[in-house]
Amino acid sequence: MMTTSLDMTAEAANVQVPTLTCWGRHDYTCPLSAGLKYADLMPVSQLYVCEHGSHNWLIQRPEEFLNVVTSFVCDQDSTVKDQL
Repeated sequence: MMTTSLDMTAEAANVQVPTLTCWGRHDYTCPLSAGLKYADLMPVSQLYVCEHGSHNWLIQRPEEFLNVVTSFVCDQDSTVKDQL
């Protein structure tokens, strides 16, 4: 029987593009400690923690998720424009 590892820490260190990692503080499926680890491994990352969220917080709180992603993308757009 073949098993698949979900550990992507080795790959995370190779991510060289700005990355937004979103996590729910009350995610017991994949705990916040994992999100902190991944955000720390990626050289250009930002971690957003939904204080009242669980594993499915982006479905449960779509407006908050949209605001977080929109803000991240707009910040990246500003950074790119500043470099031109």
